[in-house]
Amino acid sequence: RDDVESRGLGDVYKRQVFNNILVDIGDEQSIAQSLSTFSSHMVNIIDIMKKADDKSLILIDELGAGTDPVEGAALAVSIIEALREKGAIIAATTHYAELKAYALDTPGVTNGCCEFDIETLCPTYKLLIGVPGRSNAFAILKHLGMTQDVIDNAKAIVGSDNRDFEAVLEKLEASRHALEEERKVAEEMLSLIHISEPTRLDVIS
Repeated sequence: RDDVESRGLGDVYKRQVFNNILVDIGDEQSIAQSLSTFSSHMVNIIDIMKKADDKSLILIDELGAGTDPVEGAALAVSIIEALREKGAIIAATTHYAELKAYALDTPGVTNGCCEFDIETLCPTYKLLIGVPGRSNAFAILKHLGMTQDVIDNAKAIVGSDNRDFEAVLEKLEASRHALEEERKVAEEMLSLIHISEPTRLDVIS
């Protein structure tokens, strides 16, 4: 593994060279082979797990999807744990709250999401590291014109644990926005201070 640490403009990052890039993305269900969406993904992931080592980058889209959500989430965590034991670097997308909670509680595992503008229903293409993504399903449905009674009923049906988790994510997102606004104000004040500072002339005699 070739880790090269680089510094520039105050940022520190690592460049890593991989021998294998193993990917499970898309839908490979096959009527001819009697493979459902879940089965086709698992066939691919089983093969990935056989090949994975400490020089592998693994990209998995919607890990554990296509089956019972409880079993799918548990399976997703188990697969990630097995791949981590091999030393692989993993990037996996998910809608499972259990997997997001796992990343919050587990050292060496980090949440990340792409920011989404609820008002415009468009992604901002801003990657947020350390922030678990929200589904925003109810907010999106409201903008699309779904009746409020259906949305309210759906919210009531959702389990209390999931509601609590979404509430925590909402508070985290609000706190992040507030901190970002405070940072912008601080930067503007600093720029004004620098502009107002008199220029010092050094006279050499």
